[in-house]
Amino acid sequence: MLGPAHASETPTLRICTGDDESYPWQFNDRPGVLMHMMRMVEKGVDGKFVIQAKPWKRCLSELNAGQVHAAFKASYSADRAAEGAVYPMLGERLDMDKRLLTDQYSLFRLKGAAVEWDGKRLTADGIVGAQTGFSVVAQLKGLGATVDDGTRQASASLQKLVRGRVVAVALQTQEGDSLVARNPEFAASIERMQPVLVEKPYFLVFSRDFFAEHEAHARLIWSTIARVRESTDYKNLLRDFK
Repeated sequence: MLGPAHASETPTLRICTGDDESYPWQFNDRPGVLMHMMRMVEKGVDGKFVIQAKPWKRCLSELNAGQVHAAFKASYSADRAAEGAVYPMLGERLDMDKRLLTDQYSLFRLKGAAVEWDGKRLTADGIVGAQTGFSVVAQLKGLGATVDDGTRQASASLQKLVRGRVVAVALQTQEGDSLVARNPEFAASIERMQPVLVEKPYFLVFSRDFFAEHEAHARLIWSTIARVRESTDYKNLLRDFK
């Protein structure tokens, strides 16, 4: 467990983020949009954020154990909330104003493959791929799909698709589009299906212990995230990011 800071002090916030690349949000070789956003928030609360990238499942494990104070980017999961992740809430509902971003998941298939998705019903004669630890896995299983979630990287999931090990892959839409566009092998054989599979808000979540100790500071951070997200500087960053 992390040692508590005195209530009068602004604690150094130890944050974990997933180490999977996700265009334009996160990269391994340079700061993505979310890292820039978190530095704006850090400045806005006059705080200090120590941010480390690790496998997402490890981030969640360390959050639940109180080994880190916060983690991003987390979509809502009832299981995560029950295990210790604290989301911004308005009564019994998520406080959408405090989100980091809204992103989509889409299904990608080989061009012309017999995989169908009409927004309600999924028809897939085979295994559907997804990334390890991502909440979309539960949705796919709820649609009756057999899921292979043994791959962390989005690009590796697309390689499984090209090699016929899965019949479709569920990826965050912008990430999947970016990977397909940049890789000639993918571009020649893969297409994104319509409609989108799901649209989700993503949040910075706090550990239960940190939130109990520093609720006012946590709420200040969430409010600053909302303010930064709507700021001209951030919107320009997101618009012009390449």
